[in-house]
Amino acid sequence: MRNVAEAEQDRSPAAPVPTAARLEQDAHLGDGLAAAPGARPARPAEILFTGATGFLGGELAAALLRTTTARLHCLVRGQKERPARQRLDQLRRRLDADPTRLLLVEGDLADPNLATAPALAYQIDTVVHCAAAVNLFAPYEAMRAANVLAARAVLEFAARGAPKSVHFASTTGVFLSPRYRGQSIPEDADVGGAEGLRNGYAQSKWVADQMMARSRAHGLAVTIYRPAFIGWHAHTGRAGEHDLVALLLASSLAAGCAPRLDLQINSTPVDHVAETVARVVSLPSAQGGTYHLANQAAVPFVDLAALAGLPLVSLEQWQSTVINQAPRYTKLAALVRRSQDDPASGSVELHREHDRSYDDRQLRAALGSAYRSPPPLDAAYLARFTAALGRGG
Repeated sequence: MRNVAEAEQDRSPAAPVPTAARLEQDAHLGDGLAAAPGARPARPAEILFTGATGFLGGELAAALLRTTTARLHCLVRGQKERPARQRLDQLRRRLDADPTRLLLVEGDLADPNLATAPALAYQIDTVVHCAAAVNLFAPYEAMRAANVLAARAVLEFAARGAPKSVHFASTTGVFLSPRYRGQSIPEDADVGGAEGLRNGYAQSKWVADQMMARSRAHGLAVTIYRPAFIGWHAHTGRAGEHDLVALLLASSLAAGCAPRLDLQINSTPVDHVAETVARVVSLPSAQGGTYHLANQAAVPFVDLAALAGLPLVSLEQWQSTVINQAPRYTKLAALVRRSQDDPASGSVELHREHDRSYDDRQLRAALGSAYRSPPPLDAAYLARFTAALGRGG
């Protein structure tokens, strides 16, 4: 996953924009795969888990350890200065997890040996796939391997060996095309509008979402989760490095002012998303659906800035103030400024006049008494973030 400050070097003005036909073609990449024969276990015992070292992944690992008795086989790729074992050990220490339940599978989904590994393919009964590349400025081709081909690799693995359940973290960003402006979108909506998606991240997640949904016709047991913006932790205030809302607020607090942006924020705390997914994974009757994990109403960014006591200024003045008062956020300010001028960013779809809401009736019905509404993005939630920011979080 990439830091937002690295996005500029990934954006090429000459990068071709994929046609809707190209995205639709890629969405059929998993059509040749069929479910492995046999009955799936009622409850997970051996989970192949991707994205464990990420922001959502770490919280989801903790939630799965609490709500299931399963072992988590964490697929982790080594980095130049941080071997895979070191990355997982860091998570294990943070969670104070039993080392016998948090196991390392070194590699990545691009490794062809993973899908054909007989021992692992027969041992695993559940796959939880929440790894993704997050970059709102990279073109589709730059995101395709990490977000599209990886999803296909998950389905390929699920189709081999023992029968498996698949749980996939998608996003409400698949609806950020003009087709869904101003709508209340049900969970079982026919997800069209590929021709209107503007950035490579949304396009790649749309393709993966469709691939996962269509695999059900071939007998694969796939549950799809669509969170909105994944916000900071509801109790600790800890934010992820890719949380653009948190970065916007942090930079504005450092500058002493906020940009007057027409931006609707539908944010769900990372711990709420993780706990909800873990409840579904541990409840056999809830599996196989598509679920929205979003607040019923978005909050304008300007209202959030007001809650933080920040005066509103023009985007140009804000950028200038950030450069002078909080230079560590200079690259972020440039990206925010460019997002408002670049049609390929898709930021126009977050304007108030286009605001969408996301119905979650299927999730409510599936979880019953275990359902919990997402906490609102209010003053108390904001205060936890600012307190964590003050502590250096």
